[in-house]
Amino acid sequence: MNWGKAITLAFVLFAGFIFTFVYKMMHQNIDLVREDYYKEELNFEKQIERVRNSNKTNTTMKYSPENQQITIALPQSVRNGEVLFFRPSDKSLDFKKKLSTDSLFNFKTNEMAKGRWKIQCYWSDGHNDYFKEEELFIE
Repeated sequence: MNWGKAITLAFVLFAGFIFTFVYKMMHQNIDLVREDYYKEELNFEKQIERVRNSNKTNTTMKYSPENQQITIALPQSVRNGEVLFFRPSDKSLDFKKKLSTDSLFNFKTNEMAKGRWKIQCYWSDGHNDYFKEEELFIE
């Protein structure tokens, strides 16, 4: 084999590699954190106010691996709200639960997939809106 054929073969193999790489990247599934990402960006100032409001309250989120339970302690003034269980690596596992008017919310984690989760809690007392987020690792 002479140099001309070797260089041509190297170029063809390199081009084949690049085309294969581009083809695989074009068919890669990329999930956005949220489908309505740009709309949510416009509402970000409201979200900052919710976080400020919740920082003024005595709200806690705790995960107990031995009991396989998440406990969220909210203020007594909760009228309505919801908890979003958000899985950053797979949005098909995300789900929501409604909050009751009780100030203590318990949720069993034994049926949740193991790994990293974000727990996002939204609630209202009738006058102000609140938001608290915690990240945890389900074992």
